Amino acid sequence: MPLITLIFSRDRAMQLDAVLRSFFLRCLDGELEQVYVLYRTSTEQHARQYAALQETYPTVNFVTQGEFRRDVLRIANPYGGGSLAERRYTALNELISNLISLERFPLRYWQSALYRLRTKILGHLFPTPPEDSHILFLVDDNLFVRDFSLRESAQLLRGHPRALGFSLRLGENTAYCYAMDHAQALPEFASLGAGVLKFDWTTSELDFAYPLEISSSVYRLKDIFPVIVRQPFSNPNELEYQLAVSAAQYSQRMPFLLCPEKSLTFCNPLNLVQNFAPNRASDAMEYSSEHLADLFDQGYRVQIEAFRGFVPQSCHQEVALEFYKPEGQI
Repeated sequence: MPLITLIFSRDRAMQLDAVLRSFFLRCLDGELEQVYVLYRTSTEQHARQYAALQETYPTVNFVTQGEFRRDVLRIANPYGGGSLAERRYTALNELISNLISLERFPLRYWQSALYRLRTKILGHLFPTPPEDSHILFLVDDNLFVRDFSLRESAQLLRGHPRALGFSLRLGENTAYCYAMDHAQALPEFASLGAGVLKFDWTTSELDFAYPLEISSSVYRLKDIFPVIVRQPFSNPNELEYQLAVSAAQYSQRMPFLLCPEKSLTFCNPLNLVQNFAPNRASDAMEYSSEHLADLFDQGYRVQIEAFRGFVPQSCHQEVALEFYKPEGQI
């Protein structure tokens, strides 16, 4: 069963190390999966630290971000090497990426509209991904707090075709929406047994009504490909935007989401490293990207054991970090 884990990261080696360590510690079959980190760095210090992480995690595929959309589709390629479907997939990805690049030049409105129309038409030509191919999106401020199996999550999706995804971040504990700073009503859950719940996202609110996101959900590739192969996006926030605004097209066919009884992971928004979206985050200087990078160079790492069994009240929650120096560090 092809299952790709794709982590988006920028200038956060300390936090990326924490999500990778907590992922491999808590994911019972993490070593069996294909794990990719698509990353950007803005300084030599950050670049050096990501190079150090590549040595620490030799089984993880680190990909330096070039043209973001092209990179995402290259990583998400579900086809075997050398197959006709793979060659067709790769050629279309390159062609559409080149068309999108042309759109960045000053164009008359009708020319720009024509390029976008061509992109959407070509997107329809992509081969349909195999039924059993899945992807887990993560970001570099995720922390995993409970044991889980990715393959079981994917199997549950296969057994519930009207479920759009499996959210690792939602649960009966997430009664607060951090992004909106507002309490949120829990949906009416149906128990599927073994600690798994199902609910109708089309009748829910706030985080429970946000089924397509990139910070901790498992999806069938065949379900989300119609969006990501036909729309332009140049960074993780734009990718999530394109997915989020497309959610309505799934409301009739797949109105349900699956989730655990208690969140398996949450995002710890301690700093902001992008200026595309004004996402809520801590502004404490001790957690700035620059300060954490200096601590990383001094040999400190996040103590992920401090989060074992933690029950967040929201998908995003600011929680103080504890640091330690691994044995052998000076």
